[in-house]
Amino acid sequence: GLWLAEQQAKVDTMADGCDLIFIGDSITYAWDSRLWRQYYEPRRALNFGLPGDTIQNVLHRLDYGGLKTLKPKVAVILIGTNNGGPATETAQGILAVIEKTQELFTGVKIILMDILPTARRTEHITATNEIICGFVDNKSVFRLNLAERMKPEGDSWKGLEADKLHLSSEGYAIWAEMMEPLLETLLNE
Repeated sequence: GLWLAEQQAKVDTMADGCDLIFIGDSITYAWDSRLWRQYYEPRRALNFGLPGDTIQNVLHRLDYGGLKTLKPKVAVILIGTNNGGPATETAQGILAVIEKTQELFTGVKIILMDILPTARRTEHITATNEIICGFVDNKSVFRLNLAERMKPEGDSWKGLEADKLHLSSEGYAIWAEMMEPLLETLLNE
């Protein structure tokens, strides 16, 4: 729909000028605009997140031909919260996203995000995260687990909105700060 068209136009304007791509769902799409301008705009970053996306949606969107002209050094992948089903299936899907990203962008370094805590499917997410840790080799795929800093608060977690799913400004600040040292290193390699 409209979001997809808007996103493809965004891809086309980046053409050869993309060093960093964020791949994901609404949590990626809704990046805090002030932090985005501060941290990522200067680094020629593309937000490739769409609300409601499942792993299957992302795999489909990665087929968009315009992406082939991009040569990002780093891809940040956060996907899976909208997938139900067994954890093994979600994890296999995340692996497929990693592999497709690596095929698309030669030599790209991947920052693989643990799926964030949510009140919706805690067990499913914990089990999926345990599996996807195994995809990390610290050569081409690196792990970032925001949950280390998103401590439980009441019946939710630090950095989450009232819906206990989406990130608040505080949550995006945690993401930006935690990722910064790793991102700095990978972009300068």
